Amino acid sequence: MDTTNSASQSAGPPPIVTEVPKIDIQEVFDDYGEELDKDARVWKAYVEESRKFDMEQFNGWNRWLDVTLLFAALFTAICTAFVIESSKMLRKDPAEASAKQLALIYEVLLGISNNSLPTSSSGNRAISSDEGFSPGRTALCINTLWFFSLVLSAAVSFIAILAKEWCYLFLPDGADQPWETTKARQACYQGIEQWKMKGFVNLLPSLLHIAFASFSLGLCVFLWDIHFIMAIPAIIITCGAGILYIVATLLPLLDMACPYSTRLSKSFKAIFGPAMRNRRYPNGSNTKQESIAIHALAWLIKNCDDPRSADVALQAIAGAHENTEEHKNLLKKHGADTMIRKRLQSLKPSSKNYGYLKDLYERAYSFFEGAIDGRPIDQNRGLRWQLYKLQTDMERSEAFE
Repeated sequence: MDTTNSASQSAGPPPIVTEVPKIDIQEVFDDYGEELDKDARVWKAYVEESRKFDMEQFNGWNRWLDVTLLFAALFTAICTAFVIESSKMLRKDPAEASAKQLALIYEVLLGISNNSLPTSSSGNRAISSDEGFSPGRTALCINTLWFFSLVLSAAVSFIAILAKEWCYLFLPDGADQPWETTKARQACYQGIEQWKMKGFVNLLPSLLHIAFASFSLGLCVFLWDIHFIMAIPAIIITCGAGILYIVATLLPLLDMACPYSTRLSKSFKAIFGPAMRNRRYPNGSNTKQESIAIHALAWLIKNCDDPRSADVALQAIAGAHENTEEHKNLLKKHGADTMIRKRLQSLKPSSKNYGYLKDLYERAYSFFEGAIDGRPIDQNRGLRWQLYKLQTDMERSEAFE
């Protein structure tokens, strides 16, 4: 390793890079049989593409870990303040013990001043006050929940710092030797896949969720011990947040398009995702696929700023096979039929690709007109496409002759 690399390593972890340096790939071909040698051009392409992938993935991980660290630090500070107060419930309060002793002494002195001996109950109370202190069940429950929350959030902070170091170590140093960089990077990537580093990083937010739930339960018990009316708002909010979390975890498993999710639901998707997709979108479900395509075209027509993208979207309607009323109304809502008609009217025979564009817009406009001669629209379009291919083949054969 050269002095430059050693100096950079001693200075600390490398900064997060947002721009990927371009690596010139040789235009000449490799020698015969040397396509996988150490100096082959494929490794330069590998280094360039792997850097793009790694920087996108690990920059995202670093940003997410920064958010996790910030939340864990704030939550740890909050838990610490509550734990300092609740831990007093586990120890005998010297001030309270002194007050009890003074009360007993006052009772004894009062009895002496009245020329009466101390009662046995006073003696028993004096003896019991000197016995060992035992905290109540409520105090034990509160402190168990809060200390668990504090330790767990602190552990998440520590693990997040370690994960950030792992992300820095994964990024390769330099690209002077593409083959050596390829070997090091591929070994690290296979290790990440084998040891499930991505799932481990995604687990950290779930641990914070558990810490928050433990703290909330302890707070409800603490307020209930003071007065049940004070605990009611905390219980309602805690139960509502818990129900929302459970629903947000389960909904994406029932509907793949649901935008609400948690880290647990993403983990479940990774495990059961293929089975759920096959169950929800079985093979051969062309109707579902075309419905998605029509909705995507409607969105593109509505939101695109580039007229060329709008032209491509309007021309793509020519490939639709099912013109249901729902699909037609959806596209008409965004003025697709009007835009197609205007483009047909503005076409001129002298325009470039006039015949091809005219056929596309005519087929797209027929989507809104429905079936022809009592036959389904896809059947008519299939016949038109066969005629178009036949005409094209004939023109090509005539050109060769």
